[in-house]
Amino acid sequence: MGSHEGTKTRRGEEVGKRLKFIAPLRNERTDATSEHADYLGLENIQSWTGKLLPSATSGTSEGDDSAGGTANVFYSGDVLFGKLRPYLAKAFHADKDGVCSTELLVLEPQPDIHPRFLLYSMLSPDFVGQVDASTFGAKMPRANWEFIGSMKLPTPAYETQRLIADYLDHETARIDALVVEKEKMLTLLEEKRAALISRAVTRGLDESAPQKPSGLDWLGDIPAHWEIVPIKYVATVGNGSTPAVDNSDYWDDEGFPWMNSSVVNMEVVTAASRGVTDKALKECHLPIISPPAVLVGITGQGKTRGMASVLMRHATINQHLAYLVPERKPPFFTQRRLGGVIANENGFLSGVGF
Repeated sequence: MGSHEGTKTRRGEEVGKRLKFIAPLRNERTDATSEHADYLGLENIQSWTGKLLPSATSGTSEGDDSAGGTANVFYSGDVLFGKLRPYLAKAFHADKDGVCSTELLVLEPQPDIHPRFLLYSMLSPDFVGQVDASTFGAKMPRANWEFIGSMKLPTPAYETQRLIADYLDHETARIDALVVEKEKMLTLLEEKRAALISRAVTRGLDESAPQKPSGLDWLGDIPAHWEIVPIKYVATVGNGSTPAVDNSDYWDDEGFPWMNSSVVNMEVVTAASRGVTDKALKECHLPIISPPAVLVGITGQGKTRGMASVLMRHATINQHLAYLVPERKPPFFTQRRLGGVIANENGFLSGVGF
């Protein structure tokens, strides 16, 4: 039996062949960078799906030789597999010629292997797991072709491979369509949730209650028995800062919890973004905030500005956040109510005079 032959069952049927014999490595390089019109980088490939990310912007990944002007060449029908951080499961069946990152292995399927069947085989959790277990390097784990090429893949008859690939193409497309519909539904539910919170905290629960003008354009009418007061009369308000990032005396992963603006995308904040030292707390504008409190994003373009979350641990914050600590420590619902008003009515930020 030749070294390229697969293992056989008792009936003499082949159950697998080494990858390097059914899809040898295409070791062709050219002078090109990520600016090339047909360049494909790891960041352009979606994990686990074998699809391109249409909105991804080509760029040079850390450790990528394309930074020096070198790229791999691939042709229509080739299958690409990412050797850098293989646990991300980035593979692609090329439908046109092009160039790609040197972190992508370019495989040339032979006549006895269906390219789409090969793609799905290389995206299977078993295959990815074995490749990932072979990597070297802690910060940027890579697999090498010697190991990957020696791995055996099931190789049924070509027609069987085609049928399996066609079935998976159809079923994955159906699942993708369901995911899109689910995402649309989730978006609508998020909008309904935001509207529900906004109405409850600005109109109350009794829809038949008499209303009166609030005096605020963005708020409109409110229940007649409600009052409008500046936040500063019912809560302590302030913001924080970011200590010099290059000063190691200010930062300690085990230090006092410090929050950046990303936390306002959480409903409840309990984990710190980073830790700061006692020296930072003394020398920088870093208030110590006692829970429960409300954190509000005061900068940014939609993802953070106007968003709010509830802080449930002692912490300090950066300059892109404001904190509100209620004077009378109201129950959790009241804080969610305050957060709901701020998160859903950005105009409230300028209306209360921070």
